[in-house]
Amino acid sequence: MDRPLFEIRGLEKRFGAKLALAGIDLDIMEGEVFAFLGPSGAGKTTLLRVLNTLERPSSGRVAFQGVGISELDSRGLLEVRRRMVLLAQGAPLFNTTVRGNLAYPLKVRGIGGREMERRVVDALDSVGMTGYQDRDARTLSGGERQRVALAMAAIFEPRVLLLDEPTANLDPINEEMVWGIIERMREEGVTVILATHKLAEARRLADRIGVLREGRMEQIGSAREIFTRPKTGFVARFTKRA
Repeated sequence: MDRPLFEIRGLEKRFGAKLALAGIDLDIMEGEVFAFLGPSGAGKTTLLRVLNTLERPSSGRVAFQGVGISELDSRGLLEVRRRMVLLAQGAPLFNTTVRGNLAYPLKVRGIGGREMERRVVDALDSVGMTGYQDRDARTLSGGERQRVALAMAAIFEPRVLLLDEPTANLDPINEEMVWGIIERMREEGVTVILATHKLAEARRLADRIGVLREGRMEQIGSAREIFTRPKTGFVARFTKRA
């Protein structure tokens, strides 16, 4: 973690008259787990979408590996986006088998045959679902569906994994399983950036945390710093529940 993967300077994002992100300055280092922590409406999802190039900044600069995203043409943006996977909250599965769900995005990218099958098997193994290939995705539990969604993300072998509330609505057992999957991905060198409102999730997973409130970054620091040395009244009140 000795060089920034993302460099964000003076980032603002507006939707009409609404200022969704304001004055964000942040470096995210290669190989770390960084958590955007805050209540609903704080700007966490918008920030993930900006990093994934799905939203363009209204002003400011976002650079990926030293290259400004706004400076890229459509081909350059596609190349950057292919190094990342964004797993949105409650990502839906297709009405087919688990294999069908995992194979579809590979087919779109022209990957088939033995390579496709290898990736399907490896991805399911990585989330503890070996042998689930022929299961109907509609019969899976909520926790199993989320693990398949993570397998769909892992199947691209991404450099950056962006997760929006990865354990929303999961029971403690499945929550623990998903956390373990994220930790293993980090060990494999994937940079993980997650948005969460769960204090325990940020504290457990993140190397560093950025606390957001109404589109502004209140504090950036390690979990220990955020939870024991809050710099603003909001951070102190928000983390008091931990």
